[in-house]
Amino acid sequence: MDPRKLKVNELKEQLQLAGLSVNGKKEELITRLLEHQKAEEEALNASVAPTGSGESYDWDESVEYVILSAKLMNETAQRNVRTK
Repeated sequence: MDPRKLKVNELKEQLQLAGLSVNGKKEELITRLLEHQKAEEEALNASVAPTGSGESYDWDESVEYVILSAKLMNETAQRNVRTK
């Protein structure tokens, strides 16, 4: 999801789900969400370890899986918020 394409209320919703401040102008919200996404991606990259079996490890595939899983959980959470 590209935060630059979201409306202010959507940005605030994403920030709230991430536990971040929802205060500020649209550009500030976009920057905050982009920084959060970058930090999450870096944390995911650092936390995924190779198997240690001597086999080559496909980092891109693992990171993609984790990102897709996070997006799915985020979308599910958004649906749950809207139905309450």
